[in-house]
This record gives sequence, C-alpha cells and structure tokens, in this order.
Amino acid sequence: MYQCPSCGGELRYDIASRMLKCESCMSEYDYHTFSDYQAVSGEEALGASVFQCPSCGGEIISTNLTAAEYCTYCGSFVMLTRKEGTLQKPDCIIPFAISREECKNTYRRHVRKAIYAPSSVRNPDYIDRFRGIYMPYWLYDTAIGPDIQLSGHTQTREGNYDVKTTYSLTCKADISYEGIPYDASSSFRDDISTGITPFDTKGLEDFNPTVMLGFFADTADIDVSLYERDALEAASDTAFDVILSKTDFKDKNPTKPSNLVHALHTRITRTRSAMLPVWFLTWRKNNRVAYSVINGQTGKVAAELPVDPFRYLLFSLLTAVPLFFLFEQLFTFTVYTTLLISAALAMAMLLLYVHELGRIYGREIHENDKGYLAVHKNSRSQDPSSKNRKPKKASKKAGGLFGKLNLSSGIMFFLGVLVLLNFFVGSISGEKVRNICFLVLLFLLIPLLSEAVSLVRSLSRRSISAGIGSAFVSIVVAAGIYFLDPARDIWYYAGTLLAFLGIVVTALSLIRHYNLLVTEPAPHFFDREAGDRAEEAMAQHESDTTHALLWEKTVKAEAKKAAGPGTRSRGALLLLLAVVVIVGTIFVILRSDRLSLHTSMSDIVDELAESTDVTLENNVNKATGYSIALQDLADLLTPEEEQKLQKEMAAITQFCDAGMVTEYVSGRGTEPYSKIKYAELFGSESGVLFIIDMGNRNIWLCADGNMKQVVTVGKANSITDNIYEYATDGDYYKCAAKAFSQVMTLLRGGRISQRMKHMTNALLALILAFILNYALLLFTTAIDKVTAEVLLSTVGGGIAVTGARSKLASVKRTYNPPSSSGGGGGGGGGGGGGASGGGHGF
Repeated sequence: MYQCPSCGGELRYDIASRMLKCESCMSEYDYHTFSDYQAVSGEEALGASVFQCPSCGGEIISTNLTAAEYCTYCGSFVMLTRKEGTLQKPDCIIPFAISREECKNTYRRHVRKAIYAPSSVRNPDYIDRFRGIYMPYWLYDTAIGPDIQLSGHTQTREGNYDVKTTYSLTCKADISYEGIPYDASSSFRDDISTGITPFDTKGLEDFNPTVMLGFFADTADIDVSLYERDALEAASDTAFDVILSKTDFKDKNPTKPSNLVHALHTRITRTRSAMLPVWFLTWRKNNRVAYSVINGQTGKVAAELPVDPFRYLLFSLLTAVPLFFLFEQLFTFTVYTTLLISAALAMAMLLLYVHELGRIYGREIHENDKGYLAVHKNSRSQDPSSKNRKPKKASKKAGGLFGKLNLSSGIMFFLGVLVLLNFFVGSISGEKVRNICFLVLLFLLIPLLSEAVSLVRSLSRRSISAGIGSAFVSIVVAAGIYFLDPARDIWYYAGTLLAFLGIVVTALSLIRHYNLLVTEPAPHFFDREAGDRAEEAMAQHESDTTHALLWEKTVKAEAKKAAGPGTRSRGALLLLLAVVVIVGTIFVILRSDRLSLHTSMSDIVDELAESTDVTLENNVNKATGYSIALQDLADLLTPEEEQKLQKEMAAITQFCDAGMVTEYVSGRGTEPYSKIKYAELFGSESGVLFIIDMGNRNIWLCADGNMKQVVTVGKANSITDNIYEYATDGDYYKCAAKAFSQVMTLLRGGRISQRMKHMTNALLALILAFILNYALLLFTTAIDKVTAEVLLSTVGGGIAVTGARSKLASVKRTYNPPSSSGGGGGGGGGGGGGASGGGHGF
C-alpha cells in the first residue's frame, strides 16, 4: 500500500529522522504530507495483515509487514499465520520516539540493577527480540468545577476547653485534564500498562497510518466505559491537591470528601481512541512467560524479571561476610538471644512467604486487571483448576497481621525492633522480655499458619508446603529448646542452625514462587476464535507445544554461547570462593580462640602469679587499696581451693576489687542479686564479681566503675560462655579460676576466646543476609505503582482557581480540664545499679 514514489521500494517509519524512509533507495518523505496517506485518510478502517499465533491464538496487526516469526504474547518461536483483515482507525496516535537501539540500551541499564536475574535476560540475541507494537488506549478528557465547596476545621485550646472551629471553604475552579490514558487491550495487563506511564499526550497527533510502517499493532477489545470511573477519580484526586496548593485552605485542615468526584463536579467531556508506542520483549520458560515493556515515547521501563536461585544464594553468602564482621564489632549475643532472634527472623521470612502467596493468588484471579476480567468474565468457571475455589479478594487474604504495611518498610520496622530487643534483653527484665517474645511468636504463628494454608488451598499450584513447614518447624523447635532450657549450648546452636536451614528452604521456595509471581501461564486467546475454529486452534496449540520447547532450548543455547564458555563454572567457582571465605574466616578465629582457651590449670596459676607478688592485709592490697571477697555460701569449694582462689584473685587487686560468691539464690534472678551483692561488698568502687548461683543454676560475671570499660556486657557473656561447662560438670574451682584468668587477660590488654560469639554472629549474619537480599530483590525488581498525580503529569488541559474564601461555620467548645498526676520520680538505684554483666546457665 505504501511504496516509495522514486523506486517502488518498501517504506518504513524512521524513528531517528521522524520521516518515511525507503529501504531500497534511502529516500525520505514527510509522513504528514505523504500522498498515499491522503488517498485513504477518509476511510474508517484500513486494510491490514492479521498475524495469529498457532500456539495461543493471540493476534497482532500490521499495515505493511508480511511475516512475523514469534509471538509477543506467549513467546512461541513459530511463524505466525497471516490473513487479510482490517485495522479500525483510532482517533489519534503518538509516533515512536525511542529507537530499537535506544530501547535495548535502556533495557540493559535496567537489568544491570537486577543482580539476581538469570543470564538469559542479558543475552544479546534475546534482547534483540524487542518488538515495536502500537497498543490501543482509551483517552479521557475531564473537567472539574466550577463551584467547589469543602469543609475544614481547626483545633485549639482555651483554658479548660477544647475548641473545634469548622469552616466552609469555597472557590471557583476551572480545571481540565485532557488525554488520561488507560489501555484498551485485555492482553496488556493493567499493572504493566500503567507501569510505563505517563505518556506525554500533548504529543498526540491525528491518526496517520504511515507512522505504523514497520511496526505491529494490537486490537482494542475493552469497552470505553470500563475506565471512566478510574479517570474521574484520578482527575479528582489530582485536582483536590491542586486546589489546596492554589489556596490557603491547608491552614483550615480541609476534609477530603468521601465522594470526591461528586464534590468537585468532575465529569468526562470527551473520549478518544489512540495508538501509543510500546516496545515489547517476552521471556519464556516451562510454558510460563514474563514481559518487559518500554514506553516508546519516554523510555520508561516496566520489566518482570525472574530470579536465578543460584545468583540469589551467591549474593546472600557474599552479603553475610560484611554482616558478620559488623556484628563482631557491635554485638555479643547470648545463646538465648541468638535463638530468639533467629526464631523472629524465621517469622519475618514466613510473613514474607504469606505475603507473596497473597500476591500470587491475586495474580491468578487477575484481581488488579480490570481489562482482563471485563473480557474474560467466565474464564474462572472454565478453568478446571479453579473448581471449588472461592473468589475471595487477594488483598483480604494476603499479608496477615502485617497486610496493611508496606512490605519493605514492614520488614525494616520488624528488624529494627529486633535490634532494640537486643538491648532490652540485656536489662533487668531481659529474661521476662525473652519469655514474652517467644510466647508472642507462638501466638502469631497460629493465625499466620491458618492464613498460609488457606492461601495454599486457593492456589492452582499447591506444591508449596516446604516453605511453610520449614519456617513453622524452626520457630516451634526454637521455642521448645528455649523453654526446656538445656544446659549445653549445643542445643541452642542446633536450634539456631535449624532456623537458618528453615529460612534457607523458605527463601528458596520464595524464589521459586516469586518466579511464579513475575511470570504467568502462556496466554490462550482461543475465545477470540469463532465456532468450530476454537477446537481447531486448541488442537493446533497442542501440536505447537513442541515448537515452544524447542524455542526454549534455543534461547538457552544462545545464552550460553553469548555468555562464552565457562560462565556457569566461573559462577560456581565464585560461589565456592564465598563459602570458603566465610568458613575459613570462622575456622581461623575459632582455632585461635581454642588455643587461647584450652590452657591447663597450671598455666592459669602461673599466669596469675607472674603479675608480681601481691601482699594483702585483711584481704586488702596495701598498694592500691583494692580488696578481695570470697563467700562460699553454697559450700562448693574445699578449704584448699578457697585458699588457691584467693591467691589467684589477689593479682586482680592491682587494678580493681575482686569478688567471688556462691549462693542458692531464690525469689529473684541472678542478675539483680549480683547488683545487690556487688553494692554490699564493694559499694560503687571499680571491680569484678563472679557468682555461682545454684538456685537458678546460673553463673554471672559483673563489673562496675572503670572495669565496665574492660569487662563489658559482651566480654562478660563471652567469659561465662567459655566456662559454663566446668560448672555443669561440678568443677566449680576451675570454673572460677578460668573466669578470673580471662579477666586478667583483659586487664593486660589481651584477647579472650569468643568462639560462641563468632558462631552466633556467623549464623545470624547468614540468616539476615537471606532476608535482606530478598528485600533488595523486591526493591530492585518492583514495577512502579503510578499515582494519579504521575499519570496526569504530562496530559494536556488547564488549571484556574479563583475566589477562594473561608467562612466560619460553627464553633464547638468541650470542657476538658487537664488531669492531675502525682509528681516525683523514683531515685536512682544505689551500689552497683549501673554495673555491666553477663551470665550463662549450667
């Protein structure tokens, strides 16, 4: 239809020059004045080639192309069948402004941020399959005004009265928005179509078929009335903000009307059909597809990118390395706290899992795709997998107790609470806080599990029990270990390791189902066929499944070829290197710690003796004034052991007071008892006190004064972690001797064993790395949700707001005298109230 006047060659629209260009003689023509277009400009429909996919039945149209070798909608790499048809002329069109090369470069920049995406999405041969398609849109022109009346109020305080003043706010508004776009094709999902908005509808031109030369087009199958309410609400929301910005109404705290469309007198003045430019790219695997689309006018990207579990695992391990060293510098967690945090993080992962199940369920029922639901009203009843499935809204099912929170901010808030919890656990009520937290976790687990099971039953694919079960079991086992309170730390590490494994399983299951979320079954448009053609098309689809599988193999082979030999092996080597770095680092630290820990008792005595002879008179060091105190109230030491221990404690009096108490503490915890006992023995002087509490089966080391800078909470926990096994075995003298030996090492500026700290920090770093990488995955791959303000930011129209007035409507005074309360606060605790300390059960 459109031939070059010079040589008769085929004309194409050239994006760079915005001219028609002949592919043979390279002649250029202004498409606005092209004579062949003038000859058909009065027709309602144009002759066109209709290309239909033999696999899915999807159709695309072209006015001059004669062949199409793959389907944009289902990704089948098969020759599409061609038949003659017509293209209903739209009212207007926006020509492509982004060339194919610019499109590919934009896409490459976008996927560069998607570090978890598989290498196939970066394959140059795959990227070269971008196809330019003019997608049908409905454009809505709206008007707001002229008479606007709102209400506002202010709240003040006068004496013993609360005063609420109500105002009537009025103004004249002449606001219009022209060309609000909503896609008119049911095959173009709403979240993707809005994800590439806004289009600059000021660049609209009267329809000219010559700009479509060399491109395809989709057909409109959605009624114009479907998005009228959406257009009215978008215009009203934006206009409301504009009115507030153009007046002084904000000072009166205007109330947003529940029916804003009615309040602002918003109406549709005109609707138009339009063709808008979109670059399409389809990714397919295992009969599922994902779309990457780019605005052909502005270059905005909306891409659904799957995740490679291998890359996710790799980056999680690499993230764990800096987290481990960060924890080493900042935290020393007890085994109880470690178990609690790991269980809480497992709960966070379970919350993520349920949230993703809700999103998958919403995708399956096309909850947010009005266009699809309008055209496929009966598709649910025709789907065998949907039998006995209740069409509940996914938004009511997803997210559990955190459903109303933004996912990313919810996770960060949850993790922030955990960090604060670590500090609370070190306080007087630390054990009570842990008990409450574990009970809350178990309490939340019941409704969350019920919600997860409900979602699983609602999904067409139900092979997802591993993700739920692993997190559930890890939380329950962690709580069981905590409340049983075994003496050996190995049980706590086993519980933490189980939580880690549960989180890994849940994370990998999340990745698998995330890939379900960003992909969808290859679409089937056989309902577009008529009569007996539907059965014929279905049979054709079944025969073409083989072609689809061959295409997938071709893509994989091409990706491997493009990436070069050894890409996978290099990735495996990098993963192995990350594991070696983590394990090697921990091994070296633990090895050095073992060497420093496992010294003989004679070495301990020699080490303490080397600190120079210390002369005590009445247990007081004459040179420093520091004293020792040993009270074996539980009768755990022999007289000989007491004498040896006193000599060993004497060395510490060069720096501070030193105390040792054994007792059957009852009615209180070891920590508050240690503070009272410290105040009784040493007042507020600098010192250390070691306690063996037989009543609570606990050992505790606390410090006060300047010694709090040496024997910190973390160091005290590490020391008790290192020696609790001696108390468990009944060797109380060795337990105390090793405690004071390590205190002496710290006083000399040495390093004590902290293998427990390293193990807990390593496990927590790995757990947190998996969660943070999933949160980063969501952040870097999410399609932008377009607000009304953004959608209307580039449309035409005008804004005029005049005559703004505020009139007093009513004043309401409520008697509310201030309540009186008792004054005075409790005084600070005396003695060792500010002491640092740490302990361990035995």
